[in-house]
Amino acid sequence: MPSIYDDAADTMMLGPGPSDPEDWHPTILSVDAGPDYTLTVTLTRGRVLCLDMTGVVFGDPVFEPARDPVVFATAHPGEDGFSIVWGDDDTSLMDIASDTVLEMAEAQRPLSGADLRAWQGRHGLNNRETAAMLDTSPRTIQRYHDADRLPSPIRLALRAMDQRPAVFSALYRPSMSGRPRRPGTSLRPGRPAKG
Repeated sequence: MPSIYDDAADTMMLGPGPSDPEDWHPTILSVDAGPDYTLTVTLTRGRVLCLDMTGVVFGDPVFEPARDPVVFATAHPGEDGFSIVWGDDDTSLMDIASDTVLEMAEAQRPLSGADLRAWQGRHGLNNRETAAMLDTSPRTIQRYHDADRLPSPIRLALRAMDQRPAVFSALYRPSMSGRPRRPGTSLRPGRPAKG
């Protein structure tokens, strides 16, 4: 899965991802296992990812042995740095690809109200259009603008729409002034239409 972040700015970007192969299949230089099934992963170019592996360890039966903290602590870069491997050098118990590690870390990375405003700006969306795409109200979008951390469903939706233009297009409904009213509707809510 391509990266949705520009390494230099560490901001979301539109489109299918960068053309640099390092961003598609990053090379893992080191892995440090922490408490509560967390990993600190250092990639080439000095990029450091913090990854919560709880969902993998408890959600994928292959990773069941890693529930033991001693086994989890054996995490290390795989051959050529294209994976994280658990177990000793002679016996690999399980592994996960470096591009999956990057995708998971980016999905877990929080977004703020500033990120939402930047996303709206890149797509030329007003609060009403954004609210319609996220199935919420314009007032909620306005409140999100001041948030230190956006809710996970909003964060995931923004990233999905940036990664996959077809998802964005499927949800986008532009606000158009002068759009014809449906027959029998009033200009103001609560008032019957004339005629």
